[in-house]
Amino acid sequence: MRKNRQRLGKRAVAIMLDEALSSLRGFAIIFPALKLLEVGALGVFTLTYAIILLAKVLLKALLLDPLSIRFSAGSPAQQRAAGAQAAGACLLAGVALLIVSACMSLLFQDHRATLLAAGVAVPVLIVQEAWRVYFFTAAKVWRAVTNDAMSLVATIVLIWSLTASTEATAVSLLGVWIGGTLVGALTGVAQIGRWPAFGGGISWVRAQWDLGSRLAGARSAAQASGRLSLVLVSVIGGTVALGQFAAARTLFSPATTLITSVLTFAVPEAARLHARQRRSISRLIRGVDLALVLAVAGYGACLYLLPDSLGRVIAGDNWLVAHDLLLPVLLATAASAVRQGPAAGLRVFEKASWILRLSGATGVSVIAATAVGTWVAGAGGAAWGFALAQLCSAAGWWIVYHKAERRELASYSRSSASS
Repeated sequence: MRKNRQRLGKRAVAIMLDEALSSLRGFAIIFPALKLLEVGALGVFTLTYAIILLAKVLLKALLLDPLSIRFSAGSPAQQRAAGAQAAGACLLAGVALLIVSACMSLLFQDHRATLLAAGVAVPVLIVQEAWRVYFFTAAKVWRAVTNDAMSLVATIVLIWSLTASTEATAVSLLGVWIGGTLVGALTGVAQIGRWPAFGGGISWVRAQWDLGSRLAGARSAAQASGRLSLVLVSVIGGTVALGQFAAARTLFSPATTLITSVLTFAVPEAARLHARQRRSISRLIRGVDLALVLAVAGYGACLYLLPDSLGRVIAGDNWLVAHDLLLPVLLATAASAVRQGPAAGLRVFEKASWILRLSGATGVSVIAATAVGTWVAGAGGAAWGFALAQLCSAAGWWIVYHKAERRELASYSRSSASS
């Protein structure tokens, strides 16, 4: 038991390191864009970057979440075959989006190169992500760390070469992103010893559609509600209120990144425990939530106690207005952290339809509470409305998780008695 806990702890550390490397690769593209591009080109780049990431997030939910949920407890041979099939499905979907981008480039001649670059980026990014998810599924987390480290180094080298030899453009920076990620994708092929099973892509989509489509729908609801709530803050309270609210949320972006990355660790670990000894999953789920809440609380305390002089170094003139909203945004972030445990558990129980309904309800409550709060009290009301919606959502996720857990245990007891 002690050795199992040690291995679990080492994998948790490796996944956090891997997520940090993956985030650094994004920063290695974003910060040069802020420095090197003029305002118009920066706007085009930022929009394109956001669209590519959105496509990656949705494709991951559709095609790769089923891999970690359904195959983490499988044999190595099953995991390798499933990983190659999932990567093949990702490549197939990416190529389809590339064709769509190529067709759109014929209609929008002014942005033809950008659209083509975006089309190329999606299959490269999602295939590299497929190898990462495979390594998490197979409990070979340090291989994912190696993969992301090589991709990061390649990205940095390409950025240096670009800035040293020519003037950067939105398209050239997208090309650097593609090139660095391609190194990771090809490294994954060498690490697993298999190419994406392009021919098995369609069969993978068919086999995993029942789970993946609902998870992708849930992810779409979360993405849409977050963006729509910001739009409503701007419409109701004005751009100043939006800036204040966004500044406070931006300060918590490192904690948010940690929260969203936890499912990468929790789902395959919980799936393996669920396959071996079903009662152990609850301890893991609660442990994940406790660790996340403590991390968020510690980070929030550091921000709150940070001297204004250092705060201005981080956020400039926006520090004071953001500091006034730290408490409600801290509560909202902590509530989001509390939601990750049951989110992982419901995935392992394959309650995808429940996750979809919960995500939809969360999205509606976030939009409504943020809009009402903005109408009542501007940016402060938006922050408190956002926090209230997140707290209610966290309670709802835990209630539903407990219901699913009771059903799982009852089903396990009946099957054990019958056998």
